[in-house]
Amino acid sequence: MNFLYVGRNETRTRALRQALARDNIHFERTSTPEHAFFKVLNEDITALFLDLGEQDINGLEILTSLESISKDLEVVLITEPGDIDQYRPELLRSCFGYISPDIEAGRNLMVLTQLTDKITIKARLEKLKNTSIIDGLTQLYNHAYIQQQIDEEIKLLEPTGDPVTLVIFDIDHFKNYNDTNGHPAGDRVLKTVAELMTASVRKFDLTGRYGGEEFVIILPGTKLTTALSVTERFRKKLVSHRFEFGHHQPLGFVSASFGVATMDHKDITDRRTLIHRADQALYKAKNYKRNCIWYYLHGDYNHYQPSLVV
Repeated sequence: MNFLYVGRNETRTRALRQALARDNIHFERTSTPEHAFFKVLNEDITALFLDLGEQDINGLEILTSLESISKDLEVVLITEPGDIDQYRPELLRSCFGYISPDIEAGRNLMVLTQLTDKITIKARLEKLKNTSIIDGLTQLYNHAYIQQQIDEEIKLLEPTGDPVTLVIFDIDHFKNYNDTNGHPAGDRVLKTVAELMTASVRKFDLTGRYGGEEFVIILPGTKLTTALSVTERFRKKLVSHRFEFGHHQPLGFVSASFGVATMDHKDITDRRTLIHRADQALYKAKNYKRNCIWYYLHGDYNHYQPSLVV
C-alpha cells in the first residue's frame, strides 16, 4: 500500500511516518499538489494526506479535481477542526476523514488506525474475490467462473447474432506423465500449458482450467473456421515445445486433444449445448488418435484437417 503526504512540514512527516509504520505500507512525501496529482494518476496510491495548513494547497480546488479522477483513493485532510466547516458536505463525503496538525493526538491516531484497518480489510476481500475465480496453480479462470462467463458472452453477442466459439482440450496421457515423473513435474507442465495458451489468444479471449488436465478457451465473436486455425496453431506450439521428460510420453512429446464448437444460434443456442458439443468433439479426438482437433458442425462431428476447408 502506498501512502502519500502532500505538504512540507517535517514534524508532521515524521509523525505520520511513525504512526503509519506497517510492513505493508510505503510512505512518502511530496511538497506540491501538481506532483501529487501526477503520482495519483500514474501510480497505485492508496491514501492521500492533504496538509491544508500549507499556503499553496487549496483544499477546495484539490478535492474538486479529485472528484473527476476514477481512482480508488482514500483522502485524509490535515486541518484544524474549526476549519473543516468551510468545505461542502458532498466534498467531505468523498474523504475518509480529517485529522488535526497534531498527528500524535489520541483522536488522530484512532483515525489512522481505522484507515489502515479499512484498507487492509478491503485488500483481503479483493484477494478473496480473486482467489474465488482464479485457479491457484495456473492463474487461469476456474471452472465455475468459466461457466458464468460463457453465459455472459452469449448474452452480449446474442443481439448481434455474432458467434461464440468454445475450445475444450485435454493434455494427452497426463496420468502417465504424473505417474512416471512425479506430481511436481506434472504441475510444471500444467503451468507451462497455461502460459502457452494465454500467449496464443487475444487479450479479450478467456482462458480457463476446467479441472485436472482439462482447459478451455472462449473466443467471443469468432467463427468456427477462425477458431480452428487458432486452435491448430496452439496445438503445433504445444507439440514443438520442449517439455521436461516429454520424450517419455507415449507419443514421444507432450500434446493435447481438442474439441471445438460454435454457438451459431441455429442448433446451438445456449451454454449447456455449446459445452456438450465441444466436450463430445473432444471425446472424439481422444478416441481417434489424440494430438488432433475435432469439431461439431451441422449435426455432425468432424476431424479437422487444415488442408481441407470446413
